[in-house]
Amino acid sequence: FALEAGGHHATTWLAGRGLKPEAAASLGGAVGGASAAMTSMLVYVPFDIISQQQIVSKGTPESTLAIARRIVSTEGFPGLYRGMGITLITNMPFSALWWGSYKATHTSIERASSRTPPTLLVEVASAAVAGAFTSTLTMPLDAIKTRTQVQSANGGEAVHFVRVARELVATEGICSLWRGVFWRGTHTIIWGCTMVVCYEQLKRWAAKTKPLARSRDE
Repeated sequence: FALEAGGHHATTWLAGRGLKPEAAASLGGAVGGASAAMTSMLVYVPFDIISQQQIVSKGTPESTLAIARRIVSTEGFPGLYRGMGITLITNMPFSALWWGSYKATHTSIERASSRTPPTLLVEVASAAVAGAFTSTLTMPLDAIKTRTQVQSANGGEAVHFVRVARELVATEGICSLWRGVFWRGTHTIIWGCTMVVCYEQLKRWAAKTKPLARSRDE
């Protein structure tokens, strides 16, 4: 919902301000992607925190409700969102860039083609471009996030994101920020193509069911 609502309203507003369709679609997709990432994190981060507590617990496992109550009583409600900041730093740019580049590529292919291209081909090609582009640009954030989490777990105390980035570049060079980018890009492309084909198909099915529902009501 956040993806479609945020993206649609942003695209419509930008198009009304005179932006080209490709630019409006790209920026609208980025807004929708960022909105979706933020909304989903507000929902799943507490469950992720609780599941981690269940995994590392010793002895008799606590129930989900018991763990939630214990976290809130000892750390307050913000305890359910511990570590959300670093997740936000990586997930929001990734989602915004992926959906923005996907929408821009999709619109560009459709406008550049003299004939209407196969829908599936356009979706897969757009998702592949979005995956390659986004994984390359956000790989440094993911690399720093991973190092930060590992160092925090080993040292038992929080490690600053910026400090880890500086140490990584100083000791291993700037190229270390893109170590593993090929496999991450491959994963992102496969994931994106699979996800977007299912997502777009569900949208088409939903669009077909609306007229049927209206005709039955009439």
